Amino acid sequence: MDYKSMKIPSLRLSDVINPAFEIYEPDYSVYENMTFCPIKTDGIAYIKIRFDASPISFKYHRILPLLCSILSKNGIICAVDSQIKFETDIMMTSIIMTMRFLRQNAEKQLDFAEKLISDTNFFNKSKIKAVVESAVHECALQINKFGFTISNEYTNEISGILYYHYLLGLLNDFDNLSEVLCADLAYTASLVFNRKLLSVHIGAKKTDLEFFLKLADAFRSKIPTDEDINPSPLPLNFKQNRRGFSTDFNVAFNALLVCPKQLVFDDCGIKEIISSMITKEFVLPDLRNKGAYEADVYIGNYNEIYAKSTHDPNISTTYDVFNNIPEFLNRLNISENALEKYIIGALKNIDRPKTEFEKFNICYENYIRQEPKRLLSLKRNEIITADINKIHEYSDKLANIIASSFEMASFCSLAGFEKLERDKGLFCSIEPL
Repeated sequence: MDYKSMKIPSLRLSDVINPAFEIYEPDYSVYENMTFCPIKTDGIAYIKIRFDASPISFKYHRILPLLCSILSKNGIICAVDSQIKFETDIMMTSIIMTMRFLRQNAEKQLDFAEKLISDTNFFNKSKIKAVVESAVHECALQINKFGFTISNEYTNEISGILYYHYLLGLLNDFDNLSEVLCADLAYTASLVFNRKLLSVHIGAKKTDLEFFLKLADAFRSKIPTDEDINPSPLPLNFKQNRRGFSTDFNVAFNALLVCPKQLVFDDCGIKEIISSMITKEFVLPDLRNKGAYEADVYIGNYNEIYAKSTHDPNISTTYDVFNNIPEFLNRLNISENALEKYIIGALKNIDRPKTEFEKFNICYENYIRQEPKRLLSLKRNEIITADINKIHEYSDKLANIIASSFEMASFCSLAGFEKLERDKGLFCSIEPL
């Protein structure tokens, strides 16, 4: 058989109107600061222990990633698989322990998690230094891998280039700074590990509901309470922030963030189609014609826009392209055939079969967003029934949101010093990386 002459058949919309697999619809019950998601299981259960870190003072937020690393070094020994991580988006910041374990180990697992929270020693300087060294290395790899940082003030402080400089400063003067660092770690832990900031999320057999709710309630009762701290939205600072970072690169890595003036949760399926159109119909071909290797645009859950270019010979002309996204949306002209391809592409994540852990995560995310249960079939229907009129209606709405917020857009570029100097008028500051 001549495989080279074979053609892969193109999917048509009629081929995907009915999903190939059953669509998972989120199914969970809400109790006081607890959720339960019934899943099929072969003896494995899942728990997420989440502490909302948003209310604690900003000056301790950059301590949180180090706090998670220290807890992770101690591990969660009963679990089949476990992870302790620091998560942030534009609305909240959290420390989350995710555990997958055998159902018969559930009680031991939660006991160990409680001991991890209450008994971790934050004054072992040799271990703390090892964690800082590892964090410097991981942060450098992250910057090298992605070549940019989402450049609002907050994320730069806790995960971007400013955070990298903070870690380097700690490491280079660790002997003098270690006392304060250890005290800050212990104090931050005492603030964030607070029952009022705690929620517990369980995925297990439906018949195990009462068993796990009792365990979760017993776990919560062991966590101390600080009445002066209450859960609250994260008041992020989205002031205009335009930075250049000089490196040895001969090319530039550029990133832009535009946040709407009013943050409103928006999970419309049509947005996924338009996000892909902006990248493939406008930003990517335009920047590739100007010499960039790759470019991408992503629209977040609150209609915030992330745009990036990598291995890019330009800076100012790239931001000109990003600035023209609203104009592209206003004059968007797409054929029925092209729209059909984008619709099929937007269905790829919804239509694929989900693991039990993914089902559990969908329930968790729905709860955290504090939105009514969002049915994936509804979102799928929005995508599958999208037409030219709906695309134009939504793209006009999105263009107005972006255009009204561009004056506060933030961006940063990593590039050689001479390249940054040629466009220095764009930046508030140019600093060595």
